[in-house]
Amino acid sequence: MNTKTPRDWLMQTKIRNIRLIDAGLFALIALAAVWLRVALLPAASGDITDFLTPWLERLRNAGRFARFGLAIGDYAPPYMYILSLISFFPADWSIPLIKLVSCVFDFAAAAVALRYVYRRSGRVGYGLAAFAAVLFLPTVWLNSAYWGQCDSIFTFFCLLSVLRFAEDKPKRGALFFGLAFIFKLQAVFLAPFLLYLWLHKKVKLRHGLIAAGVWVASFLPARLAGRSLGNMAAIYLNQTGLYPQLSLNAPNPWYFFGSSSPELAAAGLVLAAVAAVLGLYFLLNRDVAFTSGNFLHIGLFFAILMPFFLPHMHERYFYLADVLSLFYAFSRAGTPGTRLARLSRVLVPVCVGLGSMAAYMAFLFGKNYLTFSALMMTAGLGLVTYELFAPGPGRGITADAE
Repeated sequence: MNTKTPRDWLMQTKIRNIRLIDAGLFALIALAAVWLRVALLPAASGDITDFLTPWLERLRNAGRFARFGLAIGDYAPPYMYILSLISFFPADWSIPLIKLVSCVFDFAAAAVALRYVYRRSGRVGYGLAAFAAVLFLPTVWLNSAYWGQCDSIFTFFCLLSVLRFAEDKPKRGALFFGLAFIFKLQAVFLAPFLLYLWLHKKVKLRHGLIAAGVWVASFLPARLAGRSLGNMAAIYLNQTGLYPQLSLNAPNPWYFFGSSSPELAAAGLVLAAVAAVLGLYFLLNRDVAFTSGNFLHIGLFFAILMPFFLPHMHERYFYLADVLSLFYAFSRAGTPGTRLARLSRVLVPVCVGLGSMAAYMAFLFGKNYLTFSALMMTAGLGLVTYELFAPGPGRGITADAE
């Protein structure tokens, strides 16, 4: 039986001697973040009115248990389980509850940031700054409280996965990656990062079975409710062919190539594979210290690189990079490096966050800033790549220390 008290958890987390002003600031940040989200709860985005609300109506018309096995929408079963539970509540509650689920994971990711940054720096103020940065990052609260999307869920588990791998806990890392993957296919943006760990023998193939087991287990409730395994197993494959457009408001170069082209899409897949292989090649030729800061740096690199080169990306597919860029900035703060490297640690979350937010404007508000958005994301990727591979003493990823 787990008998840990809140005080035990605080001591294990090394959060000691919290001053009253620190607690007050934490409460102020949390309350302001809640207030912001509550103000946005009534908003109904196009995705909510066109997809989520009709899906909930179909779920309500199904049997109490049969609704867990309905093959509707293009989400994986775990998120449909959440919608199935929401469908038991009155229809007027639908939009707030959809958004509430995602907002809970906003706070969960912010709590991970607070704990990680505090443990790394030993300063409560730094931890609170990271907590606030995640909660008030525009793409975070727009995604959950305004848009009603659920990217915060898979991102939360991706964060835990990267940090557990950094702590040399591959079983837990694989478990959390599996949990991320069952909610969103976009978790595979970290696949090159996992391959890097495997090539360094930090992850074994048997750990992949843990992630695969989580994926298979996620089908069980739907299967018991009558949904076929083949239908569920093909969801992610079907998603890849759902939209023919080269870019769906994504801040990447494909925006400049027009609407659709099967030939260019095929070329994009090749370019993405080549970019990932080159990234892995140069990483394997670096003397990388296996620290959490470096792991976050590598994870951020691939979280930008993959949707940057892949075709058929949506504007929301840089969400993982948005949040990781904040972790990256806080993890690299205070480490040695050139003036440009130190400046890049501030500019990276600015460029990535602005690029991603500007991309949101097209779908949510009909404002086209996609050229600016793509240029900002290009700058963010360039800065991350520079610090990752820059040669010389005090530069690059070898400069990091725990």
